Amino acid sequence: MATNLGGMGMVHATLDDMVNYARAHLGLMDTPLRARLRMTQQPLAHGYGMNWALAPLKGRTVLMHGGATGGFNAQLALLPDQQRGVVVLADTDITALDGLADLAWSLLGLDVPLTKPRVRQPIPAALLQAMPGQFTIAGLNAKVWVDEGRLMAQADDQPAMEMRYDSHGDFYPDQRPDLRLRPIVEGSEVNRFTWHQAGTVVEGVRQGHAVPLTASRPEWQAWAGEYRLTPRLALRVFEQDGKLKVQGTGQPGLEAQVTGVDRIAVKPVNAVVEFKRNEQNVVTGATLRQNGQVLVGIKVPPTPPSNPTESTMSLTHTIALDALQAAIRQVVTGFGSAPDEVKAVADNLIEANLTGHDSHGIGMLPRYAAAFLEGGLQPNTHVKTVVDAGALLRLDGDAGGQVIGAEAMHIGIARARQLGCCIVALGNSHHLGRIGAWAEMAVAQGLVSLHFVNVISRAIVAPYGGADARFRTNPFTAGVPLPGREPLILDFATSVIAQGQTAWRTTRARACRRAPDRRHRAGHRQSALLRDRTLRRHPGFRRAQGLWHGGAVRAAGRRWRRHGGARWRQQQEARAQRHAHGDHRSGQAGRPGCVCAGGAGLCGLGQGLAAAGRLRIGATGRRA
Repeated sequence: MATNLGGMGMVHATLDDMVNYARAHLGLMDTPLRARLRMTQQPLAHGYGMNWALAPLKGRTVLMHGGATGGFNAQLALLPDQQRGVVVLADTDITALDGLADLAWSLLGLDVPLTKPRVRQPIPAALLQAMPGQFTIAGLNAKVWVDEGRLMAQADDQPAMEMRYDSHGDFYPDQRPDLRLRPIVEGSEVNRFTWHQAGTVVEGVRQGHAVPLTASRPEWQAWAGEYRLTPRLALRVFEQDGKLKVQGTGQPGLEAQVTGVDRIAVKPVNAVVEFKRNEQNVVTGATLRQNGQVLVGIKVPPTPPSNPTESTMSLTHTIALDALQAAIRQVVTGFGSAPDEVKAVADNLIEANLTGHDSHGIGMLPRYAAAFLEGGLQPNTHVKTVVDAGALLRLDGDAGGQVIGAEAMHIGIARARQLGCCIVALGNSHHLGRIGAWAEMAVAQGLVSLHFVNVISRAIVAPYGGADARFRTNPFTAGVPLPGREPLILDFATSVIAQGQTAWRTTRARACRRAPDRRHRAGHRQSALLRDRTLRRHPGFRRAQGLWHGGAVRAAGRRWRRHGGARWRQQQEARAQRHAHGDHRSGQAGRPGCVCAGGAGLCGLGQGLAAAGRLRIGATGRRA
């Protein structure tokens, strides 16, 4: 039995799996891990065990663990002394609606009232009048207004949403009842609200009403700022009217008193805040102690002022390269990859970010993790030669990833240097990363490199003049060495906007402003926004490449012709000179030196093509 088990960020489990897990913790299953499971239930500190929240309720201690991801919610609750447990799974992420805890407690037989159902209600007239205005939320500008009796809201580069009102006093978007806007009514005004989404709570403040997180006294200046304690709770420390105040998310500011070095007390709520400094004596975090509970948080860097004319990504952080490399390597190590593979994958992903290709950077890790868990990505595999016909190679990637691409390139480069050219077809591979990196390998050896990709996904690109998707984005890459200058590297999708760029822009909450007429069309209705909800419900299609892409291909073809033609002429002249001197040895004329990676091969998402029994060879599109 393994004794050194690393943590897993995501686990796929069925309801039966969860029930068996609960039974094992309750001692209702015969397992050699029984004693160790009991150890995880013992209190350690501040109301927590190992992976368990120990909730005192009705004179009993309930073991709780819940969470949500990707539109799903789960809650596990145990009463060990009664050998009773409950597993609750929901096919919606309702953490913003108070989660499933009260339902689990009720099913355990505890006398706990269930949260009353939320019922849609008309918006009170006073609230409808108090809500409109310009707000700032997590660095974004948000506008709230009334349109023919309907309350509307819209953040930077996001679609306008009609806001409904429910019996709990919350607003919610018409199409997203799992999201919540909770107004904070102060007198007859609403200058603040809290936004609840995916278990996280952030605060919106009416522009012109935000209290600066500053202080006049030197000691207070070091403390002033925002401290994120949990996804739902942040503390703001600031000076107002000559008094030091502390404010929790969605709560009023309360006066605090200094009680010691880097220590303040908020007596109205029986809380103490202690500040932490680093070696440079800079405050970097805070600890909240209240009613036996301890929460530790970091100081959030100040958010740059919002620019109404430009979208801003919220909560942007700069991460040191060494720390990022260590974190990415730790994740890849969790796949079971060998050290060399860990280094190669981490370096390739980070290099993509550092060279400006964020769509193929560390943001690919969640997809890699999902593919690994599903069995579609195999670590520690190596290319296998299926067909070896000299200058024509067919390789099998054995469901490997980026290391497979490097190995295939090394083989193709060696064969091209030996024979003058080589066509490599690689199938049964997973995502190979930024294909431009493989072209750079070839040009570093003085070779021209062409890469043709067949992406395995749903059709998202329409033919020229078409009104529906028929093709994939199928990227194209070319590398041409230029003597005495930087090489020419082309690397782009054959659609006007790449799928990775779409996902990246969606993640950063940015819109492609020219999407309606240039890049993306959502069915027969034009939409300027590439948001997650729009793409899922109206996937539409992307237009085929041309314009600047076509010009780049023409330039590459011109350079390739010159590169190959010059070598051919030089070899022809050398051969003519040998003949003139009576040397009739066969030369290698007509071989400009190139690697042509075809089909699924050195060209990116290669899984599936070889498995389907088809293989594209070279640039002609022939199938074998």
